[in-house]
Amino acid sequence: MRPPWRCTTSAMPTLLSCISPCPPNFRAQALGVRLHRAELPAGDIRQQNGFRITTPLRSLLDVAADTTDVEQLVTAIGDALRAGLVTRRQLLERADSFGPRAALAIERAFRQIEES
Repeated sequence: MRPPWRCTTSAMPTLLSCISPCPPNFRAQALGVRLHRAELPAGDIRQQNGFRITTPLRSLLDVAADTTDVEQLVTAIGDALRAGLVTRRQLLERADSFGPRAALAIERAFRQIEES
């Protein structure tokens, strides 16, 4: 069974963030790769093209918790809402569980989306 991988682009397009249940002594060696260790709930993972990836909701919440670029988050949330991948309610209901930084980023993103 393959480990679940979550890969997203960040504000730096050459940086790849991956979450994997790796052994504690595993180190990412490639330049431009940031490795995070996490146990992901089954509801946050889906299959796509043979890979296990995080759902759009989980990916947006991860970005909200880790970004300093609200514009990037606004674009990603707007795209996901228009595509029907997430709802405003889903994001708001889970944002607090990702910490105050994520909750604030989500609120700011929705404010900007509403103003545009």
